[in-house]
Amino acid sequence: MDIKLNNEDGIFKLRVCGALKLGEKFLLIKHEGSKFFCLPGGHVEHGEDSETAAKREMEEELGFPVKLEKLLGIDQNFFPLSNGKSFHEIAFYYLFSPENEISSCDFEREENDKGRLKRHRFCWFSLEELEKEDIRPKIILKMLENKSFPILSISKE
Repeated sequence: MDIKLNNEDGIFKLRVCGALKLGEKFLLIKHEGSKFFCLPGGHVEHGEDSETAAKREMEEELGFPVKLEKLLGIDQNFFPLSNGKSFHEIAFYYLFSPENEISSCDFEREENDKGRLKRHRFCWFSLEELEKEDIRPKIILKMLENKSFPILSISKE
């Protein structure tokens, strides 16, 4: 069961995300119908630690094995939804590398997420290219640029 609360005030999610790095590029995802890019990921399940959840979510969305490298940061993200409710998530961001050789070409993929088919567009970006893209949350760019310690942030976008 996903760690997610939904009531009259809003929605809370505990989420994990992964930045797959290949050379000097990072793989980001654009969900069908979305106007922005983000990092692949999903919900933490009850009783699951964030590292295990991040690896599971990355492999489910990408369709190939990945290796967890390190924690990039943790973000508390707050934003309004179109229905007037508030959204609050706590997300753990990790850096991954592919376990096997993979292509650096952009691609599309369908994922069966608990019985729902989702179509995703995956694109590779350098840090310089990411500065020109609409990515959310914005703190992702700082996490990818940071080479030392994990970042803890609060985003209100």
